[in-house]
Amino acid sequence: MNIENRPNTKPVSTWGLDPMFWTSAKLFVGDLHAALPSDSASVFFIGTHVVRTVQVVGIVVSVDTRSPKLTVYN
Repeated sequence: MNIENRPNTKPVSTWGLDPMFWTSAKLFVGDLHAALPSDSASVFFIGTHVVRTVQVVGIVVSVDTRSPKLTVYN
């Protein structure tokens, strides 16, 4: 997903009016790294939205199965 991040011009007093501020956004790791951090609070700017909490999602590339082992330390 290509997100165009620009500095936010919304005043801090109106951040709570954005629904994305109160919900947990599902983002890929690359989108999270591209997000712009805020100077005044622990929030990020994703596009024109202010995001406070995220769920990191991704694609499973491979699964390694291992045989169960028992290790006994004396």
